[in-house]
Order: sequence, then C-alpha cells, then structure tokens
Amino acid sequence: VAGANRVTADLGGIAPIAGSAGAPAYAIDVAQLGGMYANHIALVVNEAGVGARNAGTIQTATGTYALAGTGPGAGKLTLSVDGLLDNSGLIQVATDGVLRAGSLANGGTVRSAAVLQVATQGDLANHIAGTGGAGGTGGTMEARRLDLRSATGDIDNRAGTLRQTSTAGLAVTATGLSNTNGGFIGAEPVAASTNSSGNGGGSGSSTGGTGGAAIPPGTGTPGSAAGGAPTSALVSPVVSPGALVAAGRVRNDGGRIHAGGDIALQTPNIDNAGGTLRVADLAVAGAAFSNAGGTLAVTNTFSAGVGTLDNAGGNLHARTIAITTTGDLDNRGGTLALLKAAPATARS
Repeated sequence: VAGANRVTADLGGIAPIAGSAGAPAYAIDVAQLGGMYANHIALVVNEAGVGARNAGTIQTATGTYALAGTGPGAGKLTLSVDGLLDNSGLIQVATDGVLRAGSLANGGTVRSAAVLQVATQGDLANHIAGTGGAGGTGGTMEARRLDLRSATGDIDNRAGTLRQTSTAGLAVTATGLSNTNGGFIGAEPVAASTNSSGNGGGSGSSTGGTGGAAIPPGTGTPGSAAGGAPTSALVSPVVSPGALVAAGRVRNDGGRIHAGGDIALQTPNIDNAGGTLRVADLAVAGAAFSNAGGTLAVTNTFSAGVGTLDNAGGNLHARTIAITTTGDLDNRGGTLALLKAAPATARS
C-alpha cells in the first residue's frame, strides 16, 4: 500500500490521510525489480496525482491481479493510476487486463490472453520519445481483443504495435490517432495451409507457460494427407465489426492498419499517404480522405462521403466502390480498381 493511508491488517479498510511531505513522482516504482510473479498480487496507490512505473516484469498466472486500489476481480489484471503510467518493461496477464491512467507512456510490452482495455483521460502513447523528442521507441500491446480509449487526448502509435489475435472487434477512440513511422494496428495476416487433395487429419494441444504465465489455447496441427502437397497463403482473420473513432485527425502515413472484418473510420480527416489499410469493408466520412501514394485494399465494399479525396499515386481497390465528394477527387497517377462499382461522383 503506497501513499499516506490508515490501513487495517487485512487490507479490508484503507482510508487516505494527510501526508507529511510532497507527493512523489511515482507512488509505485518497479524500475529496479527483476520481476514480480504470483497468482494474486495487490498493489494499492491512494496518493492523488502520482503515477506508477514498471521497468521490470509483472506477470500473473490464473489468479487475481489488482494494482492501485480498485480491488481484486476474478482472474483479472486491474491497473489504475491517477497520474502517469510509465511502462518500459513487461506486463503480462493470463486473462483480462484493465489499465486506467491519467496518461500512459508505453515503450515496453503489455500482453493479455483475453481482453485488454486501456483508458486514459489524457494522451495514450504506445511510444516513448527519444532525447529531445527525436526518434524514440514504439511499444507493443497485444490481446485477443483491444479496446483503447482516450477521453481528451490522442493515441500515439508511432513505430508501435497494437495487435489483435482473435475474431473480436477492434475499438479505438481518441481525439486524434497517429499510426505513423511503421506503426501497426489490427490483426496480422496469418499463414493458411490447404491440401489439393486427400483427407487430412490433425490434433490440437495446449501447453502452460513458464514463470506463472498462461498461454492461450493451442491450435491444431494439420495431419498428413495423401495426394497434393500443402500450400500456404497469407489471409486476414475474419473479425466482428470494429471502429476507429477520432474527433480530430487519423494519421496512417507510413503505417499499417489491418482488419479482416468491418471497420468504420469516423473522423473528419484521414491521412493514409504512403500507408496501408487492409480491411474487409470500409466506410469513411468527413472533410477529407487522403490515400496519396498509399494502398487501400478492401475485400468487399469501400464507400466514402467526404469533402475531398486524394488518391494521387495511390492504389485503391475493392469489389464495390461508392465515392461521393463535395469538392475535388484527385486520382492523378493513381489507380481505382473496381470489380463491381457503384458510380463514383464528384460534386462541386
């Protein structure tokens, strides 16, 4: 228990009291710990305005993990900080993970085997800037389902990775979203194996992790088949509907956003210049959409009702394309490839 409190022996009663000195920058500092492993860890902070820092390892097995005073929940990691949550180490949980903070700076790894919810009042940065603001290190957040929300700030994923590993819908909400400098958001394409003929069999297995970690359920290993040899192809997982919502601007220039199912981008300004957007269906609206020098690959339907659309030097292809603009549509040196198209119109 950190901060000035009156605490009962069984931790059943924790009452903040006036401190005798100024508040520290970090009420919980795991910068020097080699690691923390247990089925049940409870770390409680009641010092207003202070943060928590982890540069080591915090890892749970199948028990309960509660950080910063919200109380234990069944099989969950709950991390709640009034100030800055600064992570340059590893936070790993076997079930759901819930991170709440005034702001977040992650240059390390946060991994959940189930749902990872991250909510901040201010900026949510999956990136730690270098000296003088130059360069820096992108972080990694990974879960079966990601739910990332910044109430009044931006989500910064410059050179970072926000990866989903399941069929759940991705949710990202912020004032602005930056996924530049090779940033990645979504579900990575996976290798699929097929046989040209014959009957294949297989079995699945699942193994537990080391150091108290839990590994998600295993997958089947294809059996051998008589006839044709297996062939591999990269396919995107089919996911349920997701949403990227930004009241300001979405920047994916030089970044990658992959989703295998419906994903709606709700923002007044989208920049995919030099970036890659690969989705099953995409509907955009707002003042402007830019795919200049970028790649937009939509398996089914792309629709846009925007002020201007810039596809100069870009590649935009989908089975169905429906574009309506109130201003310019610039396709100089670009490609609009349609398999089955509704009319593309530009209105002045």
